[in-house]
Amino acid sequence: MLPDRVHIAVDYRQTVDELLKDVALQFYEGNLTPLLDCEMQNKSTQKPSWVPNWSTPRLSGPMPVFQAGGRSHPHAKHIGGNVLRVIGTRVTKVRTAECMAFPRGWESECIAAIRKHAPSDMILDGTRVLDMYCRTLLVNRFSDFFEPPRATFQKSEEAREVLMSFLDKDRPAPPIAHKRLFLDNAENMRGRTFLWTEDGRMGLGPGLAATADEIVVFPGCRLPIILRPSQDGNSRYRVVGECFIHDIMNGEVLLGPLPEGFKHVKKLDLTAGCYYNSFRDTMSGETQDEDPRFGLLYSEMREDGRKRVFPTGPPTVEDKGYIGLHGWTSWRRGPGSEVEIMRNDLEAFLLE
Repeated sequence: MLPDRVHIAVDYRQTVDELLKDVALQFYEGNLTPLLDCEMQNKSTQKPSWVPNWSTPRLSGPMPVFQAGGRSHPHAKHIGGNVLRVIGTRVTKVRTAECMAFPRGWESECIAAIRKHAPSDMILDGTRVLDMYCRTLLVNRFSDFFEPPRATFQKSEEAREVLMSFLDKDRPAPPIAHKRLFLDNAENMRGRTFLWTEDGRMGLGPGLAATADEIVVFPGCRLPIILRPSQDGNSRYRVVGECFIHDIMNGEVLLGPLPEGFKHVKKLDLTAGCYYNSFRDTMSGETQDEDPRFGLLYSEMREDGRKRVFPTGPPTVEDKGYIGLHGWTSWRRGPGSEVEIMRNDLEAFLLE
């Protein structure tokens, strides 16, 4: 369903490419949803890479919804021609990108692909590296990360046991149902690349991701986006596609990590009939809609009564170039939840 602000005028003189660009630009006036549908399929095309080709099937399946760009309003502006200017944060670069050979229905070859991409120094005793690899393969979708739990996904502990059995042939085989569910949920790997970043993170990227591609988080964009610098040396970029990068999927780039004892969960809202990002206090077992990070960040009060927060700490006289992001402390966006997020590491990316 299209947002109310997006209108498609019937004009048979318009080409398909012109129509897709017009619809995308109407979206970009308020959100970056079209970026999630952009996928590089042809390296030599001259069409604007920030315009999704909704008429062509994707090479890889879409990612689940996260909050990489936080609950914040995007800054995007069409500056003419085929150039879209978007404000974001440069996170890291792709160090290696290998195609995930994950054939449909071939269990042994799927398991072989999982073994191939496993970190070489992994110790099969439930370490953090194993947990990272499991979360990456299943893009953080576990039944115990939902309230109420979803039967279509595995419990995180069950998934780790299955993964360990794949990687260590001496371990007892898991129940067939657990193994089948793991492989079914690993469908996200098909058509994707397994990534290592320059700062040591692992992830899943689009099929044409390559070494030296940039990983960027745009405020208001639910997933990190992989960009490729233009070969013309004109400081412009082409969109390669969305990605999953461990540890930056829930606002960590803009707001920092969650306080100790909290974890992200998806809570079912019965009225809306869908799941929303919430936060569980693992000590009390209670879940809240309010992001606990906002209560810990340095803040000031604006004249209009809205809180202004500084995720990197109190500003100093030398600190310059702050950009204020219009955000919310809760997905409900109710009274009192509006906040201004101040960052001085944002930059403009010219997408073509």
